[in-house]
Amino acid sequence: MMTSPLIEFKYVSKRFSSMVVLDNINVTFKRGTITTVIGKSGVGKSVLLKHIIGLIEPDSGDILYSGRTIASMTELEKITLSSKFSYMFQHMALFDSMTIFENIALPLQENKKFPNSDIEMRVMEKMHQLELNDIGYKYPSQISGGMQKRVALARALITDPEIILFDEPTTGLDPIRKNAVFNLIADNQKQFGYTAIIVSHAIPDIFYISDQIAMLDNARILYHGSPEIIYQCQKQEVQEFIRGTEALKNKRHAMAVGM
Repeated sequence: MMTSPLIEFKYVSKRFSSMVVLDNINVTFKRGTITTVIGKSGVGKSVLLKHIIGLIEPDSGDILYSGRTIASMTELEKITLSSKFSYMFQHMALFDSMTIFENIALPLQENKKFPNSDIEMRVMEKMHQLELNDIGYKYPSQISGGMQKRVALARALITDPEIILFDEPTTGLDPIRKNAVFNLIADNQKQFGYTAIIVSHAIPDIFYISDQIAMLDNARILYHGSPEIIYQCQKQEVQEFIRGTEALKNKRHAMAVGM
């Protein structure tokens, strides 16, 4: 497996009005690996993802793809680059006027190079993997929020992209479905070799499928390394976050067992 940096942030800063969201950050995302971005709510994790896909541009600094700054690319090159990405939004962004099947099929239909028979086969396969077989005819408003999350994930995976960005892919799912989603991400990543960048609060579960962890706090990257080594990090903010998250999870588990 190649592990050379695919995407690099070099001294990237971003502010919205007087709020500094990213402050001179440096971080790399290696080709063919799973990197998870963790941190407290509202610290800019989703903003970082949107920089990667080009929905937001930095105020200063450079973002590189395969060693080349994205800002230096021509418009045609940027379009070609964007076709390599798939993005699973935190709030799903499903179309209420389209059935579940049509929502999942949409990226393939927009591509215009897949025959209808191929589209149907691909969509049915993804629906089977995510246990969505029986709801293809329904509309997003007719299914639960957790089910909508799985539909959004199926749509993100449907084009077999080179890079997939996941913004809280398991929010709203029960533990069994959450683990199923993590397993699907990991299994697909191993099979197809795509680069996955995930924003998640599911600690420590997300550590088990991640190759690298980047922790964002106070507009800075406080930790960037393996999930195993993060427990040895001496920075107080890092330890308070990961230990606090695990302690809350254990407390909830103990309360559930006691009921």
